[in-house]
Order: sequence, then structure tokens, then C-alpha cells
Amino acid sequence: MAQQLLYAAISRRSPIITRSIVSAVRSRSIPILEHRASCTTRTTRYFTSTTTVQPPIQSLYDHEQVERKWKARWAAETAASASAAPPPSTPRTGEKNYVLSMFPYPSGKLHMGHVRVYTISDTIARMQRMREAQRTIDHGASTTTTSSSVLHPMGWDAFGLPAENAAVAHKVDPASWTRDNIATMKQQLLMLSTSFDWNAELTTCQPEYYKWTQWLFLRLLQAGFAYRNTALVNWDPVDKTVLANEQVSQSTSIIWQINQSINT
Repeated sequence: MAQQLLYAAISRRSPIITRSIVSAVRSRSIPILEHRASCTTRTTRYFTSTTTVQPPIQSLYDHEQVERKWKARWAAETAASASAAPPPSTPRTGEKNYVLSMFPYPSGKLHMGHVRVYTISDTIARMQRMREAQRTIDHGASTTTTSSSVLHPMGWDAFGLPAENAAVAHKVDPASWTRDNIATMKQQLLMLSTSFDWNAELTTCQPEYYKWTQWLFLRLLQAGFAYRNTALVNWDPVDKTVLANEQVSQSTSIIWQINQSINT
């Protein structure tokens, strides 16, 4: 606005001077001038304003410093609450909440799609914890002596073709590739200050986990729910695996993730 007023005030002067002053104002090399016209005297007066140029936002808000401060406090509070809480065998009271988001494939690094998904689950888990804390306070109990009824775990869907194929594409050992990606992605989640229960972390390629999926499959096999048969399938020539019907567009017979033709 000040530049427009300035331009209007001096536009009847020399065009060269006008352009020079306006250019200088835009580059902030001279103080901004303001023009006010008096309706009673029909005279024009010029004066300098005290308007100053605001510094860049980076100099006003150092997000890294703020995050370091609060992350350190949250880590200390988490450690204190864990040491003061009763043992895991203590029965959990109140309404139990299980907030589970899909485990990521450790085939690379997190992207904004992951940030969206895990921000949603983290928000839900925090809301449930706040409700639980409020109920505890309403009943006159201490929030540091009760066992949390909100379970918000994180894990890695690491025992499958996406991680293995990514390792093959990068010509590295799948085990090393998967472990390195898990470490990187976990650090990214920690940088986001998510409130996952890392004590409940799972990695599906570890025997401690997949022995139970094998146990479950054997039970299904014994009961006749798992069997071998011959049927038409949706074959994915890229990942070299069979796809469910839900993963294939029936109209074009093209998988949406990789945009490759599927042989049926």
C-alpha cells in the first residue's frame, strides 16, 4: 500500500526519478514513504514512516531448538512414567483401546503418505490417553500409578516381496537392506514425535514373530480351511506373485500400485 501511495504521489514528477525511487523501496534500500492528501487544504505532504522490514521466519522461530527441548522433556516423562507404572502383569482397568495402523514395508524411507497415516493413528492414541487421564483424575487417582489401557504399537511388514524385491533391485542382501531401512524409518518416526509404544515393536521377519503365523497356518490346515487347489489367478509379472481381485482393476486389468498389465 505504501508503495502504491508513493507511486501516486510522485507519478507527476520525472518518470526516471519515479522508477528509481519505487525500485529502491521495493529493494528495501530506503525507508518507505507514505503519502496523505488533505481534503481541506488540497495540499500534498510527504513524510517517512517507521515501517521496518520483518526478519525471515527462520530467525523468529527455530523449530529445531524447540523440538529438541520438548523431545527431551517428553523422553524424560516417558521414562519416569515407565519406572513408576505397575508391572505389565497388573490388570488394566477401564476401557481398553487398541490403536493399530498398518505396518510399513521397510523397502526404503518414509514419505508423506506415511506421515499422513501415522499422524492420524497418533492423534487417536493421544486423544484416548487424554480421555483416560481425565477419567483417572475424575476418580481421584494418580495418573502415574495406573497402567495405561491404550496400546499403540508399531512394527515392520518385513517378511514379504516388497522388501525383498527392493533389495534385489538395489543388488544388496535382503537381510541387511531390511535392517538398515528399519533403523532409518524408525528414526524418522521418532523425529515426528509420534507416541508409539516401542516396547511393543514387532518385526515380521524375525522368528519370534513368524513362528506364530506358521502356528496359525498349521491350525487352519488341520481344520481344512487352508488347502491346495487349481484355479485362475491374477499374476503380477513385476513382483512375480499372485494378486487378490481387490488389487486389480477389473475394467483395465491393471494393478494400481505399479501400473503394469496383469496376466489372468
